[in-house]
Amino acid sequence: MTSANSNVDDAVVKLEYARFCLNNLNDIDKAISLYNELVPALVNSGNDSLRLVAETERIELLQRTGQRIEMLSVVKDVESLAIKLNDYEQLSHILTLKGLVYSELGFKNEALKAINKASENINSIQDEDKRHLNIGYIFSVRANIADSVEDKIFHLLNGYKSFMKVNSNDQVYRNAQITGNSMYASAFIERKQLDSASFYLSKSISYIDSNQRTPDDYYALINFANLHYQKQDYPEAEQWFLRALMQAEKENNLHRLSSIYYYLFKCKSMQNQAEFANNYLIKYVSLQDSFEDSKFKNISFVENELTVDKSNELIKANKRQKSIIIGFSGVTILLCLTIGKMLFNRKKRNKPFAIKPIDTLTRQEDRDVSVEEINFLNNLVKRNDPSFILKFHEVFPEFSRNVNEISQVPLTHSEIEICAYTKLNFSTKEIALYRKDTIRSVENRKYRIRKKLMLTPETDFVVWVANVN
Repeated sequence: MTSANSNVDDAVVKLEYARFCLNNLNDIDKAISLYNELVPALVNSGNDSLRLVAETERIELLQRTGQRIEMLSVVKDVESLAIKLNDYEQLSHILTLKGLVYSELGFKNEALKAINKASENINSIQDEDKRHLNIGYIFSVRANIADSVEDKIFHLLNGYKSFMKVNSNDQVYRNAQITGNSMYASAFIERKQLDSASFYLSKSISYIDSNQRTPDDYYALINFANLHYQKQDYPEAEQWFLRALMQAEKENNLHRLSSIYYYLFKCKSMQNQAEFANNYLIKYVSLQDSFEDSKFKNISFVENELTVDKSNELIKANKRQKSIIIGFSGVTILLCLTIGKMLFNRKKRNKPFAIKPIDTLTRQEDRDVSVEEINFLNNLVKRNDPSFILKFHEVFPEFSRNVNEISQVPLTHSEIEICAYTKLNFSTKEIALYRKDTIRSVENRKYRIRKKLMLTPETDFVVWVANVN
């Protein structure tokens, strides 16, 4: 037996052992350690197919345990490997996971790009069951980033239909039933049809095997807990949150732990169990404090990655420029005519117009804003202090005026507040949390703001707001 064959055989054994540690022993730390040893050994093995399998399973595990930077740092190379091997099933799956992480970090446009790329490869997946499974997961992410309740329900229902097409003899059938029925229940929850939601969540939960956990289990457990919470059945909601907590603890996913502690705090508060409620609140606050640096690193990593991607696109564009120089004059004339028409239309409405395209908008220096002032504003947000917007205007006195100058229709007080929170780098989920609002409500307000500001779909709202002085 050659050395190369021996190395591949060793890799196969280690891969099976990693799977055993993950699926049978629930030893996630050991599984991650084995994958981290295995993947580098396969890079120069010549067995790209085995390497792709191992890399994809490691990405799944990193996403499952909340290690977002680690996952995003390797996902691009794995995408390239899947494309090289024409493995459209793995490519679609990787892109869907990438879209999910982007959506969790608040990069909606990037999440949509990843999901659209995943969709493009769906029809090339030969295995019909795997194709339906991937389509279901794509609709799941689309539901997470939907602009309206109607869109969300549409994606949830289509995801359910796709999952239900998976053959009962296939090994992924259990995953399809857990997530599919959970998605269908979510659609009923959005419609406030809680009894129907309970029926489908019961079906979803019935497929969970405590001896062989899957990533799909967690979302079903959380969904069931949230359903009971909405029914105001707080003791039952607490039991389901505790079941989800056990899985999050085994996976050491701090993001999930934080969310569950917060809901357990609310459950205990509703049951007038102040001591237990405070214990969960302390755990929640402790994790939130540790997230401040982690959140900054996650967002900075993605922003740096996107900056590099845009730089590469510019380099490619410059190389192509020589071949399209003849058409430049025509484009310039068209651009001038377009801007002229915009100015004319604005003039007709007797409204001043400031041309500030986001692509060319450079961030001006704000008024000597200190770290102490930013920290003070952040604390006001976290306390939901009514004086926040007044203090914000003291720190950024021109912000509201500049936004409304650009807007077709003046923004409401509430919409200005959303812009202010966004300028301070609070995510949609955090804005909803601190305003004691729903994520969907905040998303709908952002959508209305984008329409008033005439922002294109390609424009990143967070970046746009950051560039307004």
